[in-house]
Amino acid sequence: MTEASLFTFPCAFPIKLIARSGVDLESIAREIVRAQALHPDQAHWSVHASRHGRFQALTVTIQADGRDELDRLYGAFTGRKEILIVL
Repeated sequence: MTEASLFTFPCAFPIKLIARSGVDLESIAREIVRAQALHPDQAHWSVHASRHGRFQALTVTIQADGRDELDRLYGAFTGRKEILIVL
């Protein structure tokens, strides 16, 4: 039995990362995206500071080709101690 997918691939897929201020979150995320054989120059990047400036959020929207690709990417993001939350 196959698992039904909520997404039709390929699709644009946003991933949100949260880290403390002072961490070069965008460089870390670009390195991970590149290492996963994705194209960081084709992704959409958006960085925002928290209201009090203690945290930063980065949203990267990639063109995902499948669930396994997303699983590898999430695993790589959660494996970095600088990244506190991956949504």
